[in-house]
Amino acid sequence: MHTLIKIISILFALLVLFLSNSSAGSGCGSSGSGGCGTSSVQKPLGFKNPPGPAGGGGCCGPTKSPQPAGAVKASMYQQTTQPVKPQKPAIPILPEGNVWKTADGTKWYTCPVMDVDEKVEDAMATCQYGGVTFHLSTPECVQPFKSEPVKYLKALVIPANIESVDSKGVKQYRDPIDGSVGSLLRRVPLADYKGRRYYFTSNKNRDTFLAKPTGYASVK
Repeated sequence: MHTLIKIISILFALLVLFLSNSSAGSGCGSSGSGGCGTSSVQKPLGFKNPPGPAGGGGCCGPTKSPQPAGAVKASMYQQTTQPVKPQKPAIPILPEGNVWKTADGTKWYTCPVMDVDEKVEDAMATCQYGGVTFHLSTPECVQPFKSEPVKYLKALVIPANIESVDSKGVKQYRDPIDGSVGSLLRRVPLADYKGRRYYFTSNKNRDTFLAKPTGYASVK
């Protein structure tokens, strides 16, 4: 009887061992090898889970595919680029910049740095400010003008009523009040109005101009 009981115990133990071995699988449960869950089996160093189906991340469900580098770059270029507007000047400037004309249509300019008058065709350099081109006497004038444009433009006035310039550089002007002609060989009465300089043949004409400049400022 004692021997029979021992045999039954051994058979029961074998049955339990068989059932425990058959229950260990390779799914996504909490045990087994190759799954994505917490496993009681320690993986060797460097071991990685085998890849799952295409577009997936193993047996624990699909994972998001990495975005190609080109797609990021393309999205950057698809953004709408706003045109850069020219910087608004800090002080009012003339639409023609520092250019003025004589009666025959010849274009001259007054260099804001050197304060000299020359023909536009003889300008050695130009510089942009507030969307307007300014002509300069020498390339050395560019850096000072770019560094302090307001300083030079505040002091800049261009001739408004120069009639002609002779071969020696002497300027003749036409008085905007009575149309008389004078020469700048000597000092004459003058008045500055909105960035332009007007010359007169008499103090009386200058005073008449200053009393109501809008009535004469358009006369060249």
